[in-house]
Amino acid sequence: MCGRYTLRNPTGHPWIDREIAGGLPPRYNIAPGQQVLTLGRDRQGERVTRLALWGFHPHWLPVGRRAPINARIEGAAERPLFRRACAAGRCLVPADGWYEWQAAETGPKQPYLFHRPDDTPFFFAGLAARDANDQPTLAILTRDADARCAPIHQRMPVVVPSDEAAAVWLEAATPADAIDAVASAEAGTLSVDPVSRRVNRPENDDPACVRVQVEAAGNGD
Repeated sequence: MCGRYTLRNPTGHPWIDREIAGGLPPRYNIAPGQQVLTLGRDRQGERVTRLALWGFHPHWLPVGRRAPINARIEGAAERPLFRRACAAGRCLVPADGWYEWQAAETGPKQPYLFHRPDDTPFFFAGLAARDANDQPTLAILTRDADARCAPIHQRMPVVVPSDEAAAVWLEAATPADAIDAVASAEAGTLSVDPVSRRVNRPENDDPACVRVQVEAAGNGD
């Protein structure tokens, strides 16, 4: 799954509109229910940067119904909740890391930060829909974990492997073509670091969240 992520450099990708992202602070602990940066397409098919609420709530979803934060890419094109968004609401979610929690034999779970060694930004594949108030909302797509991620968690976000694949995800004529471009692609070289349990609390959103816990790394926690 993907329940927390980072975007420490909101303007770190050339596709992102700097007028929108330039005023955003570095984020170290982005949580569901918050406004997040996204890239989608407007009615003319041009890429557009937006802020959207993390929690997928199309306008027809009943008020009070839980808004999912993730969508399994397997079957997303057929599932009624996501079918329309998979056809016409595909988006990209800029990030430069995400967290997963590993269960321990005893005690609390240990959070890990997955990121590229140089902390360059990348995109998650997402699905967007407007709610009853015409506000954008989204879910981040997930897949089975690859070999690098599986020891920590059985699921991982769908990391778009390249700008070329990102363009296909946004612009492909059919959901099948879009999914083929990203569903099983390698996430690239990743660093996986044990970090502070500060990240467990959404109100903690500062550099201490991504600080490597040397003791945890040495003990294998």
